[in-house]
Amino acid sequence: MVTIELLKETDINTILEWNKNRSVDFLLQWAGNGYSFPLTEEQILTKIVHKGEINDTHNIIFKIKEVSGNMIGTVELSKINRKKKQAWVSRFLIGDERNRNRGYGSEALREVICFAYDKLDVEDLFLRVFDFNVNAIKCYEKAGFKRIETVEKVRKTAGGFWNVYVMERKM
Repeated sequence: MVTIELLKETDINTILEWNKNRSVDFLLQWAGNGYSFPLTEEQILTKIVHKGEINDTHNIIFKIKEVSGNMIGTVELSKINRKKKQAWVSRFLIGDERNRNRGYGSEALREVICFAYDKLDVEDLFLRVFDFNVNAIKCYEKAGFKRIETVEKVRKTAGGFWNVYVMERKM
């Protein structure tokens, strides 16, 4: 079982460690244009704008914790629009590869969905996922997200171009 909590400044080193000795493509895959390579503490600090208060922010960063209390990932609700009752799930990462494909992502996603619906009164959630990320796509579909658009050649990488799916989940 996993839980989500607001990310704190003391959690930044864990995220940096997960990205240590990784490629620009690795960062691009989980963070999109949200961060630039190489990832630094300062970049993450600028994103922690909620400072524990969620009422007036457009982005909320969560840490994902396993039952033992260890931080195993991070996920954001971004582009929160209270008038349109919409938000985006973004920058979703299970940091240590040993924790991937164990159901933690699905559990964390359920927690984020519940938070968005219950605490933010969101009715529509969106996300973007690269078309080659089959495990993530399965996780999102299992949680009720449907593909609504394909954007081709959205990212140029060292290995060519990546396509992205835009997915939506309605309350």
